[in-house]
Parts: sequence; C-alpha cells; structure tokens
Amino acid sequence: MTTAKISELSAATTLTGDELVELSQLAASVLGSVQSTTQAVSYAGAAYGSFYDVTDQTGSTSAATGVLLATNDINNKGVTVVSNTRITFAEAGVYQIAYSLQLANSDTSNRNVTVWLAKSGTNIAASSSIANVPKASDGGSTHFQDAALVTVTAGQYVEIKWLPAHVGVTLDFTAAGSIAPSSPSALVIAQRINL
Repeated sequence: MTTAKISELSAATTLTGDELVELSQLAASVLGSVQSTTQAVSYAGAAYGSFYDVTDQTGSTSAATGVLLATNDINNKGVTVVSNTRITFAEAGVYQIAYSLQLANSDTSNRNVTVWLAKSGTNIAASSSIANVPKASDGGSTHFQDAALVTVTAGQYVEIKWLPAHVGVTLDFTAAGSIAPSSPSALVIAQRINL
C-alpha cells in the first residue's frame, strides 16, 4: 500500500498489517493522528538546576547554617540560587532534590553532623539525617548524600541546612589534582518531576 491519509482511504480499504499507522486516543472511541509539536519536542515542562560550591564551609554548633551553593553548574531552567543558599523555583511542581556534601573532621574524636531541608524558612518534617565523620587519625572525612521530593509553589525556596556537633567538622573543598578534577564542598541537583 502506498502512503495515504486515513481520511483519503475508501470505506472498503483493508490494511494488510504492513502499514505504520500513528494514532492517539482523543476520547473513549475517538482516535486522531499523532502530531509532533515544538512544545512536545522541547519538553516545555522541564525545570532544573545544578549548583555547587568551591569553598571550605564552617557551620555553627548552636544554630542551623545554610549550605553555600555559589556556582551554577549548567545553564539552569527555572531553578536558581538566591543569596548563595536558597534554591529558588520559578514554577510550581514536585521537585527531586539530590545533594552531596564532602565532610571533614579535624578533631581527635569521631563527630556527628545533622543535615536537613527547609522550605522558605521552615524545616521540612522527617528530612533530617545524621552522618558520622571519622576522627582525623582515621582519615577525617566522609561523603554524605541524600535526596528528597519537595512540592513547591512558584517563588518558594529550599535550603540545605547543617549542624555539626563540633567545630572541627566542616564542609571540605578539594582542589583539582594532576589527574582528578576538584571535589566541591557541596553539590545539589534539583529537577521538576511533576507539574
């Protein structure tokens, strides 16, 4: 069979099974042809951001500190960092926020650090995790990572908060070596997964 529009076929036309027919269901018993649009191809609903920090960060043992994210990793779409700590969303939706921290401990004992998320200044329930950072003589460092789904409205922001149990615990930036690239003290990726 040659290429033909379905609307141009006669009522008696029988398809052999070798034809490629693209249809989409418009209603219970109504089918229509599939059409690609610029919006569908570009995925107009995408919103994302990736940020990191290249400084050593010191927290407080008596108050929450926002994790610094001073560098844009990519050409972000709809997600920005405001005031170096606030991951801010231009559009509402459900976002997956994945983050990692390079923790260091200069103390002679193992020390804990608590990490959690806050949305527009309010702690997010059940978002806290505790990491144990080995003492300096046992290597004095660990990598911490976590992820969460957060629902936001347009203009809201999320911060990664941290609270070390001792002043010897810091977020540690490592410069690039002769082979390996640098290791940011903090890295976050935020991506909208639902409108």
